[in-house]
Amino acid sequence: MIEDKLESSNVADPTIMAVEGRNKDLNEYLPLYKAALQGDWKAANDIFNQDPSKRTARITVFLKTALHVAAGAGHAQFVKHLVEIMPAEALEMEDDKGHTALFFAALAGSTESAKAMVMKNPSLTQKNNNSGMTAVLYATFGRGKDVLKYLCYVTRDEDPSPFAGAAGGRLLNNIIASGFYDVSLDLLDRYPKLATGRDDSGVTPLDVLAQRPAAFPSGNKLNFLQRLIYSFVTVNECAPNGTTNMGR
Repeated sequence: MIEDKLESSNVADPTIMAVEGRNKDLNEYLPLYKAALQGDWKAANDIFNQDPSKRTARITVFLKTALHVAAGAGHAQFVKHLVEIMPAEALEMEDDKGHTALFFAALAGSTESAKAMVMKNPSLTQKNNNSGMTAVLYATFGRGKDVLKYLCYVTRDEDPSPFAGAAGGRLLNNIIASGFYDVSLDLLDRYPKLATGRDDSGVTPLDVLAQRPAAFPSGNKLNFLQRLIYSFVTVNECAPNGTTNMGR
């Protein structure tokens, strides 16, 4: 279950816990929780028709909404239906770790879910969780290259940019470590200074490649290294006094 990666007990039975400071038993939300977890839109929609406030209610002890649960379970059709009837600002609701539902879609590898959310509220791509990570970085921890490519495309290069500094270094390193070399090259084409960057542990893209000597055929590896080195040389030639600046 995808939610296990975000919180080891995220799929725990959501019962007898307080919601938003109210002394309220979460058993009331159990039918909605199950419907979202199973992708049963008919059951969920019946609940929403009876009580529209439950569209945005926090239904688990971890402060998740039905959208978080469905996105984490990979139910794209459920997500798209729910997004249609939610206010755009409600898509910014966070769980106890600061994750919007877009983080769950990214981790689940659901491009359809991610597109539905971002189209309704483009600012979601710029939201950080409590650890300072964006959804595009979370996509590198998950299952899908397509959702990663999509989020790389729609995430904006705005301060604080996910494509600059240690954040950009970590993003590129994670993409390389995941084996998504074409995505790495696309990112380098857009942000060549990442070739000289380091993540928050001081690791460079070349360090990551050195740890994966048999990761791909020699021809592809040579092509990737050539592109990476070209980006590195280009950045250093353009930088005054041999210094480099991260980001773009």
